[in-house]
Amino acid sequence: MQTKTVKCPSCGVVLEVRNSQNEEVKIINCPQCGMGLRVRFQQQGKEMMDADTFIPGYGDGNDTEIAGLANKADKVFIVCEGRRYELQEGINIVGRKSNQSSADVQLEVTDRYISRQNAIVKVKKTDGHLLVTIANYKNPNPIKIRSLTLLNNDEVMLENGDIITMGLTKMTLKKE
Repeated sequence: MQTKTVKCPSCGVVLEVRNSQNEEVKIINCPQCGMGLRVRFQQQGKEMMDADTFIPGYGDGNDTEIAGLANKADKVFIVCEGRRYELQEGINIVGRKSNQSSADVQLEVTDRYISRQNAIVKVKKTDGHLLVTIANYKNPNPIKIRSLTLLNNDEVMLENGDIITMGLTKMTLKKE
């Protein structure tokens, strides 16, 4: 069993997270703000493969790490069917392009399983890092990220290269 001290990048609360089942990645919700946090643990006998997930040295002590941060970047994009859609800092409503759509980012797809307002993607800059979260936008069409299915009120942090499935369409989050 391993224990890590992590700091929520959204609200700053410091948490002790235990890896009781020898998981490589544990996904938890911050008890203070509810943000989904991804915590990586080093497997016994293995070196950490994705060390850029954490930024050592931040927080209250040298052992505290910020959960879920990736390398510094200036811009965030959703890449879908060969097209790049830039996300702005703040709240971005993402949905299927339509004359009736009021989404900020309108995906040019024919997939009717994507709502005209399907997801809320929040982009926040903290210490030069772009924190990106995604949530379902009050619709019955689920969003899938990694092994998670997001329903109403679910929000998780996205990392560079994460594949997002809305309806039958897959798209990739890119930070540059």
